[in-house]
Amino acid sequence: MIRNLLCFCWFVYISATLSSCEKQQKPSLPTLQEALTLFKTNPQDCFAAEQLAGIYQAENNITSALQYYNIAVENCSDNVLNYFQLGVCHLLAGERGIAEEYMTKAISLADRAQDMKTKEMLEKEKTSWLEHKQLEFREHDN
Repeated sequence: MIRNLLCFCWFVYISATLSSCEKQQKPSLPTLQEALTLFKTNPQDCFAAEQLAGIYQAENNITSALQYYNIAVENCSDNVLNYFQLGVCHLLAGERGIAEEYMTKAISLADRAQDMKTKEMLEKEKTSWLEHKQLEFREHDN
């Protein structure tokens, strides 16, 4: 749970700097109710969708987090972190294959954008998440 919260905070920081949807005004971190209101006002608002997804992810409501990350990638298809977090949520939902696909897509997008720093960070995070989940599954089986 703490790792999820730390990843969410890192995600919020990075997404604020990398989001290609720069035309949108980015308010400070909203509460769940504020994010829902913002999203209802403009369902195409990438920032509102990713904020809702992150809030739900931090609350371990993975189903809702997946719903809003999917909306975020539909509306801002070049935001690498939304794809990566979508992968993380699929991993948390036990869908390793789908998780790897989204994480790999995020890395590929960073590579195409020639953002090597982000690419390297995502590659390390992907390895870390997949290894952590593999250990968790092994512990659960024992």
